[in-house]
Parts: sequence; structure tokens; C-alpha cells
Amino acid sequence: MEPQSGGPVHAARTLLLPEDGIEMFTVQTLPDDRGLVEVPAAEQDLSVLGD
Repeated sequence: MEPQSGGPVHAARTLLLPEDGIEMFTVQTLPDDRGLVEVPAAEQDLSVLGD
């Protein structure tokens, strides 16, 4: 991600893991590893919501 305003970009991931039948989760911040990836263009498609 690249900030549009030049400010910081924040990212996190959520991990879900049931333990003894109880849904548990954690949110982990992602440090900046200076890595780059290419993200393909995408379009909104709300047709997947209707049935």
C-alpha cells in the first residue's frame, strides 16, 4: 500500500483459532519490511451478494 496523503500506512492481520470450543482471536500488527507486491486492478461486483 502506498499512502495517498504521504502519511503512515497501518496494517494488521486477525488470526482465529478455536480452543476448547471457544472462538479465540488475536490481532497482530505487521512491521514494515520494505517489501513490495503488485496488486491487480479490481472492480466492485455486488452481484455475488444476491441470490
